[in-house]
Parts: sequence; C-alpha cells; structure tokens
Amino acid sequence: MGKNSVSGVQEFISIIISGVLLGGSVEALAYAMKLWVFSVPGFVFLQIIFVEGMAMGILAWAVMDQPLKYQYLASACAGGFLEALNAAWFDLWSFPGNYFLFVKGRVLIVLVLTFYWSFYCPVLNLMAPRLLQWWKEKMA
Repeated sequence: MGKNSVSGVQEFISIIISGVLLGGSVEALAYAMKLWVFSVPGFVFLQIIFVEGMAMGILAWAVMDQPLKYQYLASACAGGFLEALNAAWFDLWSFPGNYFLFVKGRVLIVLVLTFYWSFYCPVLNLMAPRLLQWWKEKMA
C-alpha cells in the first residue's frame, strides 16, 4: 500500500484513530489509578486528540516502513521530549507526591515514561491495520 493511494489515506486515518483510542485508554487508566493529574481541566482531551492521536499518529505513519528499532527510537524521542518539556516548564500534568509507579523525582519519572513512550508508535502501527480491517468488515 502506498502512502499516496486511497488505501494509504485509510491507513493514515486508522493510525490517527488508533492513537486516540490508545491514548484515551491510557489516560482513563491513569485517571482511575491516579498515576498523574492534569493541572488544566479538560486538557486531557487535547492531549488525547492532538498529541496521542495526531502528533504521535503522524510520527507512527512517517516511520511505519522503518525497522522496529527506529520506530521505538522515534517514539521514545518524541514522548521523552514531551515529558521533559512538561517537567521542566509547563506542568500541565504532574505526579502525586512526585511518584510514578516505583520511581520518585522528575528526572527518573521522565526517564521511565520515555521508555513507556517508546512503545507508542510501534503499537499504533500494529493496531491500525487491525482497526482498518475490522472497520472494512463491519461496513461490508
């Protein structure tokens, strides 16, 4: 499938939707477990749509034909950069007691989350074709 074909566009859209679904799931789980909190009410929805859906979706689409190690690397760099920016300047989300799971302190939290972010693009590139196939079967 080419990136400029109709199926390429469908693939791109399914990656974006997969990003929103994955991001929404992660944020819902984090909210339920009180892993982090957003300082701006409603920002979580912008995060899910624009960062986890669109930005990471576009990145996943851009690296989907690359070897997995480059998908992991691109994803870790983007997610880690975002976490570092938030920790250093923005404080749009924070971690209760400055803890995340088993680590304490902003630097360690950013490093652990960078590791977790590394899986985002590869997972999107696995989810999207399955989502697209499911959608086509439902519409047939």
